[in-house]
Amino acid sequence: MEQVIENIQIADRSGPNILTPKELEVIYKAREKYLQCGFIGCTGCRYCMPCPQGVSIPEILAFYNEALRAADEMQRCEVIEKYYAAIPQEKRADACVKCGACEEKCPKTAYSWTPFKIPMDTETPSMKPSQNSVSASPIFPTIVL
Repeated sequence: MEQVIENIQIADRSGPNILTPKELEVIYKAREKYLQCGFIGCTGCRYCMPCPQGVSIPEILAFYNEALRAADEMQRCEVIEKYYAAIPQEKRADACVKCGACEEKCPKTAYSWTPFKIPMDTETPSMKPSQNSVSASPIFPTIVL
């Protein structure tokens, strides 16, 4: 309840155009860095669900973003291993048929991020769950945003 009260107090002090140019510049720079990293701005709202093909869209996007945040190749391989363990084959990104139904439902439609563009199912030896080597580099193609 304390957080709700604090949020209401902050909202009461806010209004349009109250950020300084310096504050706006910080926000702009953070946004640009975020976009450069390739993160997909999925909030997990699940409006895109159910997918006609059964693709686990929010979960796949969460794994993708987690892989981008990985500090090194070992962590990235761990994320990929978790992806293969958590997402059944029939619900993975490669099950997407590019119908666009998810994009029509997504409130963040400024971005084109259909799961077929998510590279989690790129077949490289380092991405297979049975492979324990972290020296090979998984391939993460560019996502069209």
